[in-house]
Amino acid sequence: DANTVVPGERVVYTITFRNISDQSADNVVITNPIDSNLTYVDGSAIGPGTVIEFSVDGGKSWGSPDALQVSEGGRTRRAEAKDFTHVRWTVQNDVAAGALGVVSFTAVLN
Repeated sequence: DANTVVPGERVVYTITFRNISDQSADNVVITNPIDSNLTYVDGSAIGPGTVIEFSVDGGKSWGSPDALQVSEGGRTRRAEAKDFTHVRWTVQNDVAAGALGVVSFTAVLN
């Protein structure tokens, strides 16, 4: 918990999810935008049992960091952590009834 965050400080986003159903859930996807006042810290997203992807276009398309590209000044370049607008975790297995999971990422306040 933080009362005040100043530019340059790190912020950790922790997303906790629970299957409140009495049946297992499949195709679970968790998506979190990265606020425009923050810069994602490269390699900080974690989520056991998930595939982690990123978006550089506001969540319209997704990919691994090495597959994403951005256009800048009429040229295309490989996306960098500063370009990421969203993080997405796709859970690889069914989430059992009552099961709890946690995913997270770190960003720096601009």
